[in-house]
Amino acid sequence: METQFPYELHAHGGGGFVTFEVGESVALPLIALNTATLRGPTGNQSIVLAFASHLVEIQGTGLNEIFEHLLGGLVRVVRKGRHEKCVVEKIQVAEC
Repeated sequence: METQFPYELHAHGGGGFVTFEVGESVALPLIALNTATLRGPTGNQSIVLAFASHLVEIQGTGLNEIFEHLLGGLVRVVRKGRHEKCVVEKIQVAEC
């Protein structure tokens, strides 16, 4: 089985939406992001993103890099996957 990179960045600067691949693709506008929280030590972390209409939780290890890119509006897609410093194990998207 091929390993997927856990996130992709916009090719040219930032974008208006971030897509979460959770069986289906859920694209949410970054302008609707109310709060972003990074929880836990590097070995066991979660990112909680509270949008106007959805709550997103990303669980894994080494999520600091994704968190920084999300805050900068640079992330295009987040999915389960891994690379040497970052592993996304689970993504949950719930409507508020």
